[in-house]
Amino acid sequence: MAYDLGLDLASVAAQVGGSFYGGEAQRVLRNTEEVRVMVRYPKLTREAFSSLRYALINTPSGKKVMLGDVVEIESKPGINQIRRENGFRTVYIYGSIDETVIEPDKAVKNIEDNVLPALKAMFPEVTTELGGTIEEQQKQSAEQIVFFVAGMITVYILLAVPLKSYAQPLIIMSVIPFSLTGAIWGHYFYGLDMSMMSTFGLIAAAGVVINDSLVMTDYVNQIKARCDCAKTAVVEAGCARFRAITLTSITTFFGVLPIMFETSLQAAFVKPMAVALGFAVMYATVVTLIAVPCLYVILEDIGGVFRKVKRLYFPLKQPAAERS
Repeated sequence: MAYDLGLDLASVAAQVGGSFYGGEAQRVLRNTEEVRVMVRYPKLTREAFSSLRYALINTPSGKKVMLGDVVEIESKPGINQIRRENGFRTVYIYGSIDETVIEPDKAVKNIEDNVLPALKAMFPEVTTELGGTIEEQQKQSAEQIVFFVAGMITVYILLAVPLKSYAQPLIIMSVIPFSLTGAIWGHYFYGLDMSMMSTFGLIAAAGVVINDSLVMTDYVNQIKARCDCAKTAVVEAGCARFRAITLTSITTFFGVLPIMFETSLQAAFVKPMAVALGFAVMYATVVTLIAVPCLYVILEDIGGVFRKVKRLYFPLKQPAAERS
């Protein structure tokens, strides 16, 4: 209808803007200050959305028509604020994740794999970035991985120096992955999800299980130095250190047990850490008493094979006096 009367979008928008925002009629000096005189609809008319339909529009032929007769008016939400960062227009989209329905990591992965690629395909010039709690958790997780790896390297060095072996520290540290298995079972029994606090408990459990494994390995070395038989040393060390290793793990487990059964809101925050620590220590203790002695015997057998190969292909040179 508007195009038939010779109107276009620019002329209609200019006239509506002048009617509601106002047009400058003149400027008056008042007390050495310049005051603009604006001509526009009365305040009550400008505040009523329904009056927009009755706004008068001048056609090129000089006739006056109402806006509602020549255009189709549709109400849509508009942008009430334009935020810019580093010269770019920025839009924040907020949302909360219902952890009873979906895990936060899965929700974020779904957004990164499905939602964001589709958005970038429709608007290639748009760049996206995750923020808020999710961003902080991802940064903390990355920092924890770095610190954990650095800590394990330091522990390896500290174990390799007094034990004078490159392989025995690996046997001692081999129980760490099993602590993760115990923590997962503990979270399953309590109906909890693995969280940031769970990783804190796993890091603490790693120190405890390494201590138990170190006690076992060190005592095996002491007995083997006397009898020179790995199997005998393993059996005697297992019998001698069984009580000490078991009591260490049981006391650690019962120490965090009150937190596991606490129902208060304050304890719910640290409950995943207590569950991870307690169950990881208990499970890794069983592995320490079984797997560590077995790995020690396997290491001795492999070392014996290498020594035989070395004597076979690299025999020791006889002294000159014996050859003569």
